[in-house]
Amino acid sequence: MAYAISSDRAKRRRKRGASKLWMSEAFEGAKGQLRETLGAKKGEAIPVGKLRTAAGGKMGEKTRKRAQLALTARRAGSGK
Repeated sequence: MAYAISSDRAKRRRKRGASKLWMSEAFEGAKGQLRETLGAKKGEAIPVGKLRTAAGGKMGEKTRKRAQLALTARRAGSGK
């Protein structure tokens, strides 16, 4: 029984260690899609109000996920 517990722990550790670059991998392939959907101009920041509205699910499921990821990245970048 102890062998199974240590095996589960090892799997969890590998899974955590493998996701060190999760944020850069998450943004691959969908660059500019959220900006285009929300109607923000290129080169300017997307207003937080638009991100929160989109994260609320009012603009579709895919947009909601992208907006939530953008808000998460914003928080991660600011250190809050």
